[in-house]
Amino acid sequence: MLASSARCGGFQIAVTDNGPGIPQDVQSRMFEPFFTTKSVGTGTGLGLVISNRIVGDRHGGEIEFESRAGETRFKVRLPIHREQSAPAQSPTREGEAPAEP
Repeated sequence: MLASSARCGGFQIAVTDNGPGIPQDVQSRMFEPFFTTKSVGTGTGLGLVISNRIVGDRHGGEIEFESRAGETRFKVRLPIHREQSAPAQSPTREGEAPAEP
């Protein structure tokens, strides 16, 4: 099931399935780099790590999940507006003055 909603200056997308759930010992490690439950050679263990970094670092959002037998739900929250830092200065050639903003 897929659901979306607007919330407090942002929005949320939730994906829910009705599978067996994620075992407790796996839940605590899901965002660790290179952790996988797949057999050797079939997974890198980077999918959730990369997704979490993109959502958090690049977009100021967060990913969370809840899981129990019969239901797992992932929620991705993203802000509608994000404070942006000052733009980076373009590199200059030796002897040139920096460009005016």
